[in-house]
Amino acid sequence: MIGVFDSGLGGLSALKALKQKSPRADIVYLADTARLPYGSLSPESVFLAAKSALRFFIEMGASSVLFACGTVSALALPRLQEEFSLPLYGVLSPSVSVAKSLYKGNTLGILATNATVQSRSFPLALQKELPEAKLLSVACPLFVSLVENGFADKDNPVSLAAAKYYLSPFFDTKTDALILGCTHFSWLSPVIQRLLPRTPLVDCASIAAASVPALSGRGEKLFFTTQNSSLFSATARFLLKDESVEAKEVSLPL
Repeated sequence: MIGVFDSGLGGLSALKALKQKSPRADIVYLADTARLPYGSLSPESVFLAAKSALRFFIEMGASSVLFACGTVSALALPRLQEEFSLPLYGVLSPSVSVAKSLYKGNTLGILATNATVQSRSFPLALQKELPEAKLLSVACPLFVSLVENGFADKDNPVSLAAAKYYLSPFFDTKTDALILGCTHFSWLSPVIQRLLPRTPLVDCASIAAASVPALSGRGEKLFFTTQNSSLFSATARFLLKDESVEAKEVSLPL
């Protein structure tokens, strides 16, 4: 069994990719909706929340955990890997590896939450691999709210307006690749690709799922939230096109 963690609905994009790769995988999904969005939390708060989630997964019997959250991957994952022995996966390292392979000497773009952009985790990781690369990071806080409220359709005028605002620095920039550094943004990739049709997108959700070894089991999926389980369930059913999604509420003390 693998645990998949995110602040909300974004990590469902990674869950979807995991199920496509390993249809028989047993997955426990936990959304810390009570503290959503993680992009506005302090680094220490992110670490404590992620650590509490990891303990929850261990109690559930998970043998590995995918932190399908760019903010957790940037601010907490290295410390968690030092403290816990089970395999822990994130979205940062595999995304950087793919972006490196797409680099042709122009700009590499990064879309992420405020906290991730402020941490400079993606630029620092990229600069280790590509010290000469020009990097452009843009914080897109509204993207999380759009997905959480079901505004993920590529023709939705609200999503398009927000995307045009955030993507404007790239309209006149030759960009080799654009990293979607938050799994919420994966659901908006059709909107982003519509506005930047020639720019390859590095989707951290699918890339992170691909980095997880093949999984086996009975194909079970369990969903938990820390708040608003009914709203989460309804939107998750819409995003995943799976009417069986029914989340239960749990507490996640720090």
